[in-house]
Amino acid sequence: MFGSLAPEYDWFNRIGSLGLDRTWRCELRRSLGDSSRGRVLDLGTGTGALAKALSDAGGRVVGVDFSESMLAKARAKCKG
Repeated sequence: MFGSLAPEYDWFNRIGSLGLDRTWRCELRRSLGDSSRGRVLDLGTGTGALAKALSDAGGRVVGVDFSESMLAKARAKCKG
């Protein structure tokens, strides 16, 4: 099921949450403080939005998900 959602998941998440998805990622990164620059395991990473945010903050992130389609999107997002 999640594999078929992967291409449009980020868009749907943004619209469905009325933009709160961005807010909670920023708030989580802020609440982690310096810990966000350490090692992070993102279970159920989906398309890697949180993994990318934490990586951009200097963290070393490993994202895990059971959907290969979601992981492929996460890999592409975190490369560029």
